[in-house]
Amino acid sequence: MQSKAFNKIANLTDNDSMSSVHNTHVISVSTGVVKSFVVSSQPRINRHGELETLISTQAIPAPSYLVNQTSVAWNQYKEKSSKLFVPIESGFESAWSITQNTSNRSRLDDWLEENHSINYWSRQISSTFGGALWSPLAGTEWEIVFSDDSSLIMVASTTTSSRLKLSYKAMSAEDADGNRIPDAGMSVQGEYTFSNERNLSNFLGKLSRYGIRYVVVHSGSVGGRKRVTITDISRY
Repeated sequence: MQSKAFNKIANLTDNDSMSSVHNTHVISVSTGVVKSFVVSSQPRINRHGELETLISTQAIPAPSYLVNQTSVAWNQYKEKSSKLFVPIESGFESAWSITQNTSNRSRLDDWLEENHSINYWSRQISSTFGGALWSPLAGTEWEIVFSDDSSLIMVASTTTSSRLKLSYKAMSAEDADGNRIPDAGMSVQGEYTFSNERNLSNFLGKLSRYGIRYVVVHSGSVGGRKRVTITDISRY
């Protein structure tokens, strides 16, 4: 799981009333990438007599200490972030209970904080950067797997390093067969494939349980897997 989010550390190296020059370092813990730039700004009067600011960037070699720190954090992230399992004893039996009940999303975050070592990991990774106030894990994605093998993605928000707050990523939930589980208030429509009849029955049962009306307009089998097409879905 890789995040597109990056963290920035900007250090002012030269600044006066007319212009400024910054060294900006951009890191991604989830990919182990660090890049550095010199960012310069220079005010000027344009041809319309208006004040404007010219901004230019130039790539420079990243500091070796930051490259090493990012590499250490990346290895820690790879080791710790493959999958986070949530047992049925947690009170969350399936990703369905998270997608269909929005209040459960913050409850899942609370449960992870209290019962999982994920926050210890985040503090360990953050300490690599000297306990910075910004979170080096901000924007990273964490796969949460439930006892029925359904899963979803939680995203780390921008917080201090002392608390890794995770938020549900919209439309990221899937059942054990990789079929998309709808978010609350959304319908389902299209082709769904299941490894067996039981999984198909469970999926349709969940739709009914959460008040999602559906019509199966086509069913068949492909490669021994049950395939159905669902359409005309609306809420009660």
